[in-house]
Amino acid sequence: DAQQAARPNDAVDILVVNLPGPGDHAPQILFIYDESKAIEARNFDATEVSLPAGYPGVIAVGATDPDGRRASYSSYGRNLDLMAPGIDILSSLSCTSVNSCPEPGYGKASGTSMASPHVAGVAALLKSVDPSLTAAQVYDVLTSTAKDIGDPGYDTRTGFGRIDAKAAVNMVRDRDSDGYPIGAD
Repeated sequence: DAQQAARPNDAVDILVVNLPGPGDHAPQILFIYDESKAIEARNFDATEVSLPAGYPGVIAVGATDPDGRRASYSSYGRNLDLMAPGIDILSSLSCTSVNSCPEPGYGKASGTSMASPHVAGVAALLKSVDPSLTAAQVYDVLTSTAKDIGDPGYDTRTGFGRIDAKAAVNMVRDRDSDGYPIGAD
């Protein structure tokens, strides 16, 4: 299986990969290994989430602006799952590559390639709280705790909403050994 062959070693749960995209844009893919679920984002203007982000089992991530609204350049469509901050994000990208030098060695960049690492970070936090979580469980926690920022419920412009790290971690902490929220079983 190609996804298993691409897995660098059994110790890796989450891996973000940059792939070249149209123009200066680079989609990001995050693999949460156990069910080969992947999180990917594309930072080019599109009216539909493209492949491979649109494949089943892949989490497509869009970008929000500093006010928490969908960034104008962020892809959208029926395959969009989550949103995360994606404008003027302090990054270890060289300041000359992003034309912004707030401090030596760092630059501010914008794009969904800045948004998907936020989702990867929250996924890693969840796995650190409960290493037994499967990729499907991580997905369920991320989407059920996201802050709705568009039309009520799921919508094609903002997915389930903007990730909420605190709510996601609290949900995992509040689960007991059978996986149900404490008090729900």
